[in-house]
Amino acid sequence: ENDLSARLSASTVQTYTTCPLQFKLEREWKIPGEAPAAMQNGAAMHDVLKAYYDSVRAGRPMDGETLLELFKSNLANARIADEYQHEVYEKQGIAQLREFLSLCGKNPVPQVLHTEECFEVKIGEAVVVGRIDRMDQNVHGQVVVIDYKTGKAMSQEDADESLQLSIYAMAAKE
Repeated sequence: ENDLSARLSASTVQTYTTCPLQFKLEREWKIPGEAPAAMQNGAAMHDVLKAYYDSVRAGRPMDGETLLELFKSNLANARIADEYQHEVYEKQGIAQLREFLSLCGKNPVPQVLHTEECFEVKIGEAVVVGRIDRMDQNVHGQVVVIDYKTGKAMSQEDADESLQLSIYAMAAKE
């Protein structure tokens, strides 16, 4: 028998909480849900930020134009069907990346430890898996977990209540 809870992620737990039938269709029947345009946009941005912070770790930070071109290319490869939606995501993404680059120029270069770090932790009988967007070391030697969001920023209260960030914190400690 297929144990649907043997290997979980924060998103599969969220799917189950929202719609147990969708969870069953995706897990047991292997019927994938369609990746929404917002998710494809987020993936394009994640890839760009990974490339940028990998270049920071290597001591050769990527320049702004290269970063913007990489985003445009990644978004084009996402093949968002609706042309208007693609255009909106591209404009928003470019504006977000320009703001990001401006902030990078004003702040000290972070001590990046990992980008897109995969993990597995055992909780009870289940193995919980995931991927942490970025882990830095702060000036006090503590590890800081960073999760990228292309939508509305989370408040500290939302972050404290987040299942995903709670799992990330357990994984980071391990």
